Amino acid sequence: INAEYMGDILLLYSERTADELVCVQELQDYARGDSGAGPHTLGVRFTVTGQAPSEWNGFKGRVNVDMIREIAPDYLERTIFMCGPLPFMDTLTAELVAAGVEKRKVFREDFDW
Repeated sequence: INAEYMGDILLLYSERTADELVCVQELQDYARGDSGAGPHTLGVRFTVTGQAPSEWNGFKGRVNVDMIREIAPDYLERTIFMCGPLPFMDTLTAELVAAGVEKRKVFREDFDW
């Protein structure tokens, strides 16, 4: 993240299980402002697509427009970046565009497992 960026960043991070989430503490520290990384703010929310522990208080299921809308009610004005397998990104991109997001505001980084 550019240390001079003044805006807010909202991260919705998904894995199959809570145990697969990496850098959770670092992301939470960063979100609390404990990193000293700059004037921007970071909001972090997690979701798991598989079995969640009984104490889980994050989202459950694949990242979708409803989750994005919950963490960013102004999502139509935002630039959206996503990374993941192509079928996931194709589905989410279609959902975002159907919800009114301009396709030019959606950026994708794909990978293949």
